[in-house]
Amino acid sequence: MNNSLLQQVLNDNRELASLPQTMAEVIRIARDDNSSAEQLARVMKRDPALTARVLRMVNSPFYGRSRQISSMTEAVVTIGMRQITALALSTSVYQMTDNWQSGLDRVRFWRHSLEVAIASQMIAEKAGYRNTEEVFAGGLLHDIGLMILEKSFPGQFAEVWNQAEREGHLPDLENSLWSTDHAHVGQFLLEQWQLPESICTAVGRHHLTFGPEDNTPELLPSMIVNLAHLVSKFSIASEQHISTTLLVNKEILRTNLDIPSSTLLTVERELFSRTMAEAAYLEIDVGSIDDILLEANRMLFDQYVAVENLLKEVRELKSQVAQYQSA
Repeated sequence: MNNSLLQQVLNDNRELASLPQTMAEVIRIARDDNSSAEQLARVMKRDPALTARVLRMVNSPFYGRSRQISSMTEAVVTIGMRQITALALSTSVYQMTDNWQSGLDRVRFWRHSLEVAIASQMIAEKAGYRNTEEVFAGGLLHDIGLMILEKSFPGQFAEVWNQAEREGHLPDLENSLWSTDHAHVGQFLLEQWQLPESICTAVGRHHLTFGPEDNTPELLPSMIVNLAHLVSKFSIASEQHISTTLLVNKEILRTNLDIPSSTLLTVERELFSRTMAEAAYLEIDVGSIDDILLEANRMLFDQYVAVENLLKEVRELKSQVAQYQSA
């Protein structure tokens, strides 16, 4: 990893190098095993807007609470300190980056990020992973490195991004130019914030190709976010690039997490409606229904073409095998 470049990135983004004071204090308390729910709630109450956003989240249908949670103390006791911290962090970063100038389509960026966050939480539940809100945070922040690279190197980033839109392979293009990629830049930033290691490494590994033997417990959050990224339908890029490598990795991850194919299909089927419902509670702009329906129709066509191309590759491969066997 290019450490000098990562340090330059950090120097270029001083406003993001450290979290707002309230959020930094929230994370400090959450990491202290001797702290209490009341202490965490007391600090969060210093930021009324943050408190309101977190309470909206914990009362959303996504959590299925039978009664309204009306106070931050009750939210911390009910949901848990680590989970509340992850939710607070997610909404804080969205607010922090809201005014950044960017060539990236910001609506598409957060629509994809939220979809991956919700998919991460759903997959975690199916895989029996308890810290679902931490993988939610990892999913929501998994592409934060894109905005950091663009902010530090706007001209070079635009060239790399445009090439990736045409050809795919964004991490490879980033590595060829900077000897690192947006996943590792995002991980580096979150480590400076002293976030839980599971969130940091999940962000850093969301493009990693896993093997069938990579099924140890410490890899669970990374595999969950990686799989969530693969099942998400709304990408940031206007063009999607489907490959056999991605499909194979998706199947390996599903198997490693011990999730039946039918269960993962259910997650994919429910993902869109749950994303739209949560966007309203989180106050994240993911676009209008009309825009999303147009995007969905275009995606269906693109996926049809992609499948046709994959079938063509399979036919060509079978033909080559047949020629080799008859030789």
